[in-house]
Amino acid sequence: MLAAAGLSSLQRVSHRPVCEADGGQYQEMGRYAFARSWGREDERLAALERQLDPVSQAAIGQLGLAAGWRCWEAGAGRGSMAAWLADQVTGSGSVLATDIDISGLSGLHQANITVARHDLEHEDVPAGEFGLIHARLVLEHLREPAAAVAKLASALRAGGWLVLEDADGLLFDAEPAEKAFAAITGPWQRAAQAAGWNPVCGRYLVTSVRAGRHRR
Repeated sequence: MLAAAGLSSLQRVSHRPVCEADGGQYQEMGRYAFARSWGREDERLAALERQLDPVSQAAIGQLGLAAGWRCWEAGAGRGSMAAWLADQVTGSGSVLATDIDISGLSGLHQANITVARHDLEHEDVPAGEFGLIHARLVLEHLREPAAAVAKLASALRAGGWLVLEDADGLLFDAEPAEKAFAAITGPWQRAAQAAGWNPVCGRYLVTSVRAGRHRR
């Protein structure tokens, strides 16, 4: 499920840098089900990109995204959406691509992309900077989604857009068929739910956005 919120006023909550950007391996993966050390993680993320990027791009395309926008792709994965955003905002705009593990973002070479490591649950965010923040399949892995929404919202400039996408009864199947999905259906769901993944987080996105407003 996807939710987009246009927020008109924001509270500044932090003046610290968003995160460390030394490119090293993040040492504590928290409750996220898979680390990069899992041999098929890139294959899984690539399959998600093929299936979900057109949906994400169509939704964001309705918001008036244009040259000069400053964007944040939170939980950037392999970076396909960050690269697409960078192309849309051109050289006069910029994209911040963050993840808890940035090893999958080494292929991003556009001059207007900054790659940085960031733990959304435990680290502060830059305040009031972005016209668009996109987070896909991120909140469903977090203990307190509403708290994360409040953090993300605080990083928007006045009138900015927060676009959230998360699973709502996610099944690992696709048409046309994706071998990567079929191979990991059982093991992924067992491991992810044991780690705290919420497979129906998407149906509560509006509730999380409303709760996030009250936390700011």
